[in-house]
Parts: sequence; structure tokens; C-alpha cells
Amino acid sequence: MGGIFLTFRLTKGRDGDIFKKTTAGRYYFALGVSAYPAWKRGVYGLAHVTIEDVAAAAGVSTTTVFKALNGRGKVSEETRRRIQQLAADMQYVPNRYAQSLARREIRIACVSCGDTPADYQAYIDQGLEETFADYRGTNVVGCYYRYSMEQGYAEAAAILEDIAACRNIDAVVLQSSYTDSLHCAKLQKLADRGIPVLSLGSRMEGTPVSGYVMTDGRMMGRMAAELLALRLGGYGRVAVLTPDPSVEIHLDCLDGFLETASAYSLEMTGTTVTGYTEPQVRAAVEQLLREVPSLAGIYVTSSNAAMTCRYLKEHGISSMCVVGQDIHPAVAGCLKDHSLLGTLFQNQRLQAQKAVEKILEKLQNPDRPVTSELVIPQLVLRSNLDGYTY
Repeated sequence: MGGIFLTFRLTKGRDGDIFKKTTAGRYYFALGVSAYPAWKRGVYGLAHVTIEDVAAAAGVSTTTVFKALNGRGKVSEETRRRIQQLAADMQYVPNRYAQSLARREIRIACVSCGDTPADYQAYIDQGLEETFADYRGTNVVGCYYRYSMEQGYAEAAAILEDIAACRNIDAVVLQSSYTDSLHCAKLQKLADRGIPVLSLGSRMEGTPVSGYVMTDGRMMGRMAAELLALRLGGYGRVAVLTPDPSVEIHLDCLDGFLETASAYSLEMTGTTVTGYTEPQVRAAVEQLLREVPSLAGIYVTSSNAAMTCRYLKEHGISSMCVVGQDIHPAVAGCLKDHSLLGTLFQNQRLQAQKAVEKILEKLQNPDRPVTSELVIPQLVLRSNLDGYTY
């Protein structure tokens, strides 16, 4: 039986933790600024150390480790030497495919709907651009593809077909909710050609994607219900406004909201579909108020909350408690004038960053499954609004 090889520094960790856990579920000692694993691989008979393990032990991102080990990008000399030494101590050996990636350009296709509400997509685009900018000076390049909402079904499938045929794309970050047989076939063709796809914003269950990064929609719904319950004293009639109930994130939000609303004494009066345009939202709110005149609270599963608040203000309805999602200048204005109780920020920039990092990790470790991730939403109130960019 092989022995367990332990290496650690005799300095106390800044947060006092003895053990930490990597995202892959492995534990390592953390007794100093540079942490060393409590297990060793290679000659000691345990499994292979990955770039993610080195990043976790060093307390940096996989992006930084990638740049430090490949001599690319902007990394301080001190950090570069520390990571290189840590990688050597951990017996980290990049696999042959990862080594080949370091010698050529890595092209990641970012596919999204060009008609996605600007306030949502702008954060995604910013996150992608910032992440690729962080790789500037390395061989990682982002390529952008857009499809329209009107022709999305056919255009998204055509883009995936083109990517599979062009042979100069290494991986795909995909924003889509199409899970039908046509799109599954296109995704399978990419998988068969060794091009991993990571879904951004949707689980895309039943498709051959490698994994996903998205907001925890159920948590958003639970947070919205609890905020309304606290404001309404635990009971009252409430409703949910959603632009598109077929989109997975909106369904998750609704499920979470219903779960928590039932735990209080909130009476759910129904779900109203609003669409995305202001005329559609105004008509939906008008109908809802006509059908439920005693309505006390509304949860809007999108940034349409600003349109909802604008309608209520125009009609002199100041007692309605409204909780929304996302943040942009109009939403911020509603928080400032107290017409919006709070909004749930999805942290799209972080989602985009994690998506790129996870697909790069997949490229460097093709046989290792992607660890999908739900990003925790943040509650934005008037009191903490200044801490957000919009």
C-alpha cells in the first residue's frame, strides 16, 4: 500500500482554516499563504493533479495558473514563481492535450441571442470581454456569434452546424434554451468532433452539453417571496409576472417563489405572462389589477419590474410591494423613489467568467467531467445600490 505524502508550511493560514475543499471535492491542507495538498499523486499511486487543484491551493484563479505556467499574460514575477514552485511540489503535469493547447491559438465560440434584453446581455458580454481581456497576451481568443429571437430556432441550429464544420473552434459557450431533437443533433455533432459545449444561463437537460453555469433561479424566487412576506407581515395576495414561462430560469424562479410563499401565508393568485415590450407589460399589469383588486405584492422575474413600477406610479398606486430582477438605470431609479422594494442581481459577469474558465479547464482535461455551477443571486436594495454598477 502506497504511503500518503504530506507537505505543508508551518505558517498559520490567514483565515485559520486547516482544511479547505477544492471545487472538485478534494481536500488539502491550508496552513499558509501557499497551501499544499494533503494527498499526492503520480508515484504515490493516487489520481492526477489538475490545474484546478493548483489554483485552489495557490488561492488564485485557473486563469492565473494558466498564464503563470505557460509564461503568457500579465502575472507578477513573484506570483509566477510561487505558482510554478507550488505546481512542482504538487507534481502537477499537464496532459499532452493541454500542452498542445499552450502552443497554439485556442478559439472559444460564444453564441447568444442578439435580442436578449440589453440590461441582461450587456452584463454577460462585459463578463466575457473582461475574461478574454484577462487572457490577453496568451493564446486564448473569443469569437462571437449572434442569433435573433425571431429566427432563433433555425439560426441557432445553423450556427452550431457552422461551428462543427469550420474546424477552427475548440470549444463553445452557448446561451440557448433549445433542447429539441434538431439542436440535440447539432450539439452531438460538436461532441463527436471533440468540441465541448458549456451552457450559460440554462441547464439544457437532455442535451450533450458538458455542463452549465447559471443563476440559482429557485433561490431568487425564494428570496423574492421572503422579502414580500416580511414587508406584508407574512400574509397577503401576491402574483408573479414573467416575460416567458417557457424559459428555464423563469420556471426556476416561479418554483422557488411558490415554495417559500406557501411556507408563509401568502396567497398566490396566479402567474401572468407579460412578454418583453412595455405595451405588453402595461396591458398585463392592467388586466392583473382588474382581476385581483386586492393584490398586495408582485414578483417580476425580469427587469420588466421598472415598467411595472412606472405603470403603478402613473395610476397613483403607491401601496403595491414590487420585487424585480436585474439592474439597470430604470430599475435603480425605482429603488431610489421607493416604488420598487428590491431587485435580485444575477451577477451575469461572474457567470460569464466562470463559463470561460470551466470550458478551458475542460479543454485541458478532456476526460474530466465539468463541475456545473449555480451562481448565488444578490439582493439589491436602496441602501446598498451604490455598491453596484448599472
